[in-house]
Amino acid sequence: MQAVIQSWLDGQCGRTAGATAGVVLVVPKGGTDLVAAAHWPSGTDVSSELEAAARSSYESQQAITQPRLNGAQRLVPLGPVVSCPILMKGRPIGAIAIGFGSELSALSQTTVEMVTHGAESFEAYMRESRQSPQPANTHASAPASGFAPSSFTLTQPGPILPMSVEDPTRTQPLVRSASAPLDPTRSSPGPIAIVPPPPAVPAGAIASPPVIPTLRNEVGVHTMELPTPNSQRILHLLATIEAHDRFREAATAFVTELATMFACDRVSIGFSGRRHVRVEALSHAAEFRSNQRLLRDIGAAMEEAIWQGATMVYPLPEGGQPRVDRAHADLAQRQGSAWIGTIPLVKSGKPFGAIVLERNGPQSLGRGDLAMCENIGALLGPLLEVKRALDRPWPLKIGLALREAAAPLFGPGHLAVKAVAATVLAVVAAASFVDGEYRVSSPAKIEGAVQRIMAAPMEGYVKKVHVRPGDRVKEGQLLAELADEDLRLEQRKAQGELAQLENSYGTALIKQDRAEVGIAFAKLDAARSQLELIQARLERTQIHAPFDGVVISGDLTQSLGAPVKKGETLMTLAPEHDFRVIVEVDERDIGDVRLGQPGYLALSALPIDTFPMHVLRITPVATAGQGRNYFEVEAQLKGEAKELRPGMLGVAKIEAGARSLLWIWTHRVADWVRLTLWSWVG
Repeated sequence: MQAVIQSWLDGQCGRTAGATAGVVLVVPKGGTDLVAAAHWPSGTDVSSELEAAARSSYESQQAITQPRLNGAQRLVPLGPVVSCPILMKGRPIGAIAIGFGSELSALSQTTVEMVTHGAESFEAYMRESRQSPQPANTHASAPASGFAPSSFTLTQPGPILPMSVEDPTRTQPLVRSASAPLDPTRSSPGPIAIVPPPPAVPAGAIASPPVIPTLRNEVGVHTMELPTPNSQRILHLLATIEAHDRFREAATAFVTELATMFACDRVSIGFSGRRHVRVEALSHAAEFRSNQRLLRDIGAAMEEAIWQGATMVYPLPEGGQPRVDRAHADLAQRQGSAWIGTIPLVKSGKPFGAIVLERNGPQSLGRGDLAMCENIGALLGPLLEVKRALDRPWPLKIGLALREAAAPLFGPGHLAVKAVAATVLAVVAAASFVDGEYRVSSPAKIEGAVQRIMAAPMEGYVKKVHVRPGDRVKEGQLLAELADEDLRLEQRKAQGELAQLENSYGTALIKQDRAEVGIAFAKLDAARSQLELIQARLERTQIHAPFDGVVISGDLTQSLGAPVKKGETLMTLAPEHDFRVIVEVDERDIGDVRLGQPGYLALSALPIDTFPMHVLRITPVATAGQGRNYFEVEAQLKGEAKELRPGMLGVAKIEAGARSLLWIWTHRVADWVRLTLWSWVG
């Protein structure tokens, strides 16, 4: 089992460019603390800093990158470190840490992702080794006592399989380890029982020493137990930060606890600004802005460490790698600090701040404590940065967001973004000088040039209907008839009365009675007028078309026998080939419309064809409808269009003159901004 893990570590370190050391820590069978299961290169001592980084990732259950530390603080010069937890069946069983050369100041995102993906391939690699048994590797490192990193049983070490092209984390074949022989006391590669770390126990069953849960609380339904010393410190600091809502209060409490925890006389934290690092908090001090000399000295020391991308220690211990420490020397001389340590804060490979630890006594901070401070900065520094970002006023947030969005335009790289921005800028510049035809676009509809309403001439009942909407009619064509039975009875009665009066009038003439003749003539004339009125009313019961056209409304076929009142609309007629266009121009655009302006009409029923027109009349009163105010503009079509029908809807564009393309594209937004600002400012 040890040989398989060693081979896996050899492959991970072998294909990671710049790697100089590596270690894999796992939880042994029946234990709760991590032990070294494999290290690279074989035959060298395991770096305490690598172990600390691996433990930190295991406890926090997340990948961590750390900047390089002053070489004098390590037995072997070591640069940046990246560490990741190792999972089996969704449960953490250990961690891997890989160190890089001291000449590197920070790691690229690609390197961090390669190590992270490699840690994710651990379970698949172990499964392949189990499914493909091979003879025991006589060159594998001796296993640690009680070592058991997984939750499955392995009968014997598996072969080193070639990388699959489908696995993006494997780019080269793994290299078989050739470090130490297997334990000679083992006669055969018998099965090794692999057990997971014990699950979390209820709160009531916790005994001393206490069990601290991981920072990432759950993986599925399992909760892991962690070693207490370092996790207690981290969780205590995390709780200290989360206990305060404001960033300044959280940062002050954090550095105060850090100073107490590591017996420092002063701890400060600062974050990068536009030009310089700004000190945000000092331990045991709520107000410190008055001491500007101290803040400048601490800020200069932070910038010095951030600029070199390494943890700085002053004074430089014996055998340490020399670095530029002028700012640290000035801080020690002016403020009386005997020992200074500065740890850069890094997020996604980019430094964003630093922590400065100071002691007035001659005793310096040990390598283990300094490595622990590095882990604390890597874990909790980004959390403080998030609190700092959330605590900014909203105008500053907007400004920083805009600056961050514009950073690719002015920084190195990002050629595609710069090319797109240059293209957009060139188009905008050209649009401000090139003129185009500005057209007012508005909804439109077709109506007949003349619309005749056929109303009921009298009260009555619908007797017959000869046309329906959409029918073409000729002038004089019978459209509908009203019931005329009562009128015909009145006509017969009037005709009878007229015959009697004519006889009376003839008798009076024979008698030559002038008075009687006058009376009979008057009655006869009145009877004739009554008969003519009845005949006229009979004629009006038949409704005829006044001109050639088309019926556009009024379907009376479903109203036969229904009563109608005098003046009630029965149907509407419009000329068949004589139309007008009603354009509903928005009130924001009515100022650009003039009489006689040309335009074009496109209809929903005929989207391919456009019909020329010109503005004939502008209604001076606005109409409210469909959630907006608009003016009805009447336009006349040019030429004949036999395929048009009254009621068709479409879009009309009225040519309003030449304007710059930039104005055409932006005038709506500019007008809205001007109106909004005027309403606010006045």
